[in-house]
Amino acid sequence: MLIVLRWESNPSNHNAFNQLRNTWLTNLRSGTIKGFSILEDQINLARDFKDKLSKFRSSLTLTRAFLQDAEKRQLDELVKFWLEQLRDIAYEANDVLDELAYEHVRWKVDNQMSKK
Repeated sequence: MLIVLRWESNPSNHNAFNQLRNTWLTNLRSGTIKGFSILEDQINLARDFKDKLSKFRSSLTLTRAFLQDAEKRQLDELVKFWLEQLRDIAYEANDVLDELAYEHVRWKVDNQMSKK
C-alpha cells in the first residue's frame, strides 16, 4: 500500500499526519509483537522437541541396556541349562562305568569259579 500525502502547513493536516503515523506505528508494533510471538512459539516448540528427543534417547538407551541384560541373563540361563545337562550326562556315564566295572569283576569271579 502506497500512501501519498500532500503536505500543507496547517494544523489539521499536521494532526491527520500524526494520527496516520500513530496508527501505522501501532500496526507495525502489533505486527512485530505478533511476529515475535510466533517466533517465540517456534523456539519453544523446537526446545520442547529437543527435550522430548533427549528423553526418548535416554529411554532408548535404558531399553537397550535392559534388553542386553535380559539377553545376558537368558544366555546365563542357557549356559546353566547346558551345564546341568552335561552334569547329568557325566553322572549317567559314571553309572555306566560303574556297571561295566561291576560286570568285569563279576566276570572275573565267574571265570575263576568255573576254573576250579
